[in-house]
Amino acid sequence: MTALVITPEPAWPVVNGWDVRHHQLIRSMAEFSEFDVVTLVPPFVHVDPGETRRQLGARSFNVIRHSPPPKQIAGLQSVLTSKPMGSIMYRSEPLRHAVAALSARNRYDVCLFLGSICMTGYATDVQARMRVLDMCDDEALNNERRALIVGNGVARTYYRRQAKIIRSYLRRASSAFTRILAISEVDAQSLSRYVGVPVVTVPNSVDAELFRPAQLGVPVPHDPLLLFVGAMHSRPNRDAVRWFTASVMPWILHENPGARLQLVGPGSEGLAIDSPSVVVLGYADNLAAEYRTCDVFVCPLRVGTGIKNKLLEALSSGCAIVSTDVGIEGLAVRHGEHLLVANDPLEFACAVNRLLGEPELRKRLGKAARAFARQSLSTETVRNCLRAVMLPDENLTACSADL
Repeated sequence: MTALVITPEPAWPVVNGWDVRHHQLIRSMAEFSEFDVVTLVPPFVHVDPGETRRQLGARSFNVIRHSPPPKQIAGLQSVLTSKPMGSIMYRSEPLRHAVAALSARNRYDVCLFLGSICMTGYATDVQARMRVLDMCDDEALNNERRALIVGNGVARTYYRRQAKIIRSYLRRASSAFTRILAISEVDAQSLSRYVGVPVVTVPNSVDAELFRPAQLGVPVPHDPLLLFVGAMHSRPNRDAVRWFTASVMPWILHENPGARLQLVGPGSEGLAIDSPSVVVLGYADNLAAEYRTCDVFVCPLRVGTGIKNKLLEALSSGCAIVSTDVGIEGLAVRHGEHLLVANDPLEFACAVNRLLGEPELRKRLGKAARAFARQSLSTETVRNCLRAVMLPDENLTACSADL
């Protein structure tokens, strides 16, 4: 099978959640197809096409330089034209011509569009038997949830307007695709309500060998260490940290005054948090090691959609976890079996304090979390589900039922 993959940004090196998703899907494609990749790249970003092609397993890797408009301008254009902001940011005539030329020359069996709604506008330029769009999560639902917690009335109106624009646009654009991918059953069901083509669940996976539990040794007395991981350019991550440090951490410190929260992820250095109980690490060269050093991993997300990579990594690392319902959405984990779930500030703090005070409970939950990750979040799961997308419709039900 031959395929063309169109992506808004290079999927290697992997530096953010988008890259994780795209890299996993592309590497899965390499297991059962020959494919070419064409991607947009900002002018100031260095890319080694040869090395990137090798890392992705692609037959060719084609770079199109692109300078997106400022987000403020794109946001205004979105409101005025009723087009999603993402489709405006990643509109490129050179990419359009490159895609048309590649597909005319190669007559692909499949074209995989990565980057959610950003790349839907290129569907009509592709000649292929199947066009598959990876929406990942439901962006309209994500915007609606953001509107619920934002304090600014103008921002609240903007998010609600974007949700309507995205649904209307995707309802029309979906007819150009054979199938749409979603990262979880929750997102698949939500998307299915307003698109006219089958929506298939293809989850993310986690490297269980890289994200593995710490080796057990003789316990060394230390102050309790909590961990949160996330890129702070993401509004849901910033909101989670602010909510946790302001509303949850004081209750934890009341019972465990030596407890510290460690923030790991690019951009965390810029957070204005003046507290001796919060340690800002920033970008970590060895992220897997950070999971192994914490006593409790916290995921206090209040908004967002899709499966959270941080949760996959924490589960695989055998961490004792406290998360909100939003944080575990899309994962078949259960409160009290794999982790603890709490949504209220006091309830969340009590769950963290309980884990800090019960090492055997931490050990039991961590062991169950690790087993869940190894069984349900393997790379084979992603590859098999993506491969099923390329097969006749009768195979799709079996794929979804296994998740």
